[in-house]
Amino acid sequence: MNTLLINDSRLVNATETISSIPHCIRELIENSIDAQSTIISVRLTGGGLESIVIVDNGCGISREGLELICTEGATSKILGSNTSGGRGKALNAISALSNLIVESSTSDNGTGYRLSFQDGERIIEPCARSRGTCITIQSIFHTYPVRRRYSIEHKSRIVSQIQDVCGFFAIATKISITLLVDNKNVIQVSNLNQSQRIKSILGINISKGLLTGSTCLDQWAPDSTLEYFTSSPTTQSNGKIFIVVNERPVYNNTLVHALKQEFHLCAGPKDPTIILY
Repeated sequence: MNTLLINDSRLVNATETISSIPHCIRELIENSIDAQSTIISVRLTGGGLESIVIVDNGCGISREGLELICTEGATSKILGSNTSGGRGKALNAISALSNLIVESSTSDNGTGYRLSFQDGERIIEPCARSRGTCITIQSIFHTYPVRRRYSIEHKSRIVSQIQDVCGFFAIATKISITLLVDNKNVIQVSNLNQSQRIKSILGINISKGLLTGSTCLDQWAPDSTLEYFTSSPTTQSNGKIFIVVNERPVYNNTLVHALKQEFHLCAGPKDPTIILY
């Protein structure tokens, strides 16, 4: 009985940490960026319900690191540094909600290690692997049927949200990002030019109508600036608002709501497209 209670508690905590498939992918891309990756590939099968594979060329995870990850609180990130998160909760939650395999290498000699779980037992074995990490997630939420059923019923919406997440990172960073959904290339961004990256994600019709400018924010913080791209009341828009701070996506519903309200004063019910760097 105590074991059942512990397992139930872990599952509830896991679904609070990883609430959806897009949320899962966002956390893993953040991890890849923290590992100094310059190339990130996201591959989905069955809209992510069958499998999610995220491959990066970052610094990799050592064998010793694989002994620790997927344990709550275990993290190599230094709190207070430029890395995001650092609580060590995401991979632990994902391992509770899916079948998880991690392959990683910290060297350039083509060898690394594979972490998998069998009946709760941690298995680590050598594998052929280029420098970086490959995370494979199969049957996400299979241990939490209510959340999985919801994901199946809303698969199209979830795929669209995943595309938004990957597009957001493509706009926010200079990293090469690829998203494949059931072998279809949905996003492929590698150009370092900011305007070209925006065009790749938003499309030419919206991007060509964006107004742009910048302003100094020294009165709030030293050496800080705001660069903006925004649709006008007369140009095409898609209602998406991207907020980027120090090359990381930021989600702030209060600010998004305020920006839309201000835009509505000029454009009526039309929602804007806005990018704030």
